[in-house]
Amino acid sequence: MTKYLFISHSNRLYGAEQAMLETIASLMKNERCTIKAVIPSDEDSPIQKELVALGVGVYKVNSHGTWWMGREIKYGRLLIGSLYLFWAFFRILLKERPEHIIINSLVNSPIYALCAKLFRTRVTWYVHECDDIHHGVSFILGKRPSLAIVSWLSDSVVFNSEFTKTHHLSSWKIKNPSIVQFAVD
Repeated sequence: MTKYLFISHSNRLYGAEQAMLETIASLMKNERCTIKAVIPSDEDSPIQKELVALGVGVYKVNSHGTWWMGREIKYGRLLIGSLYLFWAFFRILLKERPEHIIINSLVNSPIYALCAKLFRTRVTWYVHECDDIHHGVSFILGKRPSLAIVSWLSDSVVFNSEFTKTHHLSSWKIKNPSIVQFAVD
């Protein structure tokens, strides 16, 4: 039985979160597995309710200030938040020992993937956004170095569309990128 751990960048129910919920529902229907999820919240949220309804165990982690993409980054908050996130996620991995971690957005901190690598856990990054085009945000380290970090920390990268894949591959070298078509109804 495969143990999955999904990482959500939001506690809302926008497109990326809907795609994650549909992926989880499909895995639970078609594969013998257990699934847990990490959401960025200390309170009850719409995504938590949906995850619990699917039978998914939920961890709430305060990841405020740890996104490495944004319009305005507060570096002190990013550093302190990243240290806290590393410790909190490390403890989750010690307890759960998942076989596969799916990070559900480029916005998520690479701290999740770094911790996973310490445990030799498989990491898939599920990419939904085109940074500057969709949200007017950019990587604090620049696009190419950031995408190189994602490639280094990932075992695989999955895109939600041919458009998203084409947008990123102009500046990103990935071996055998995958596309999930029609992830959201």
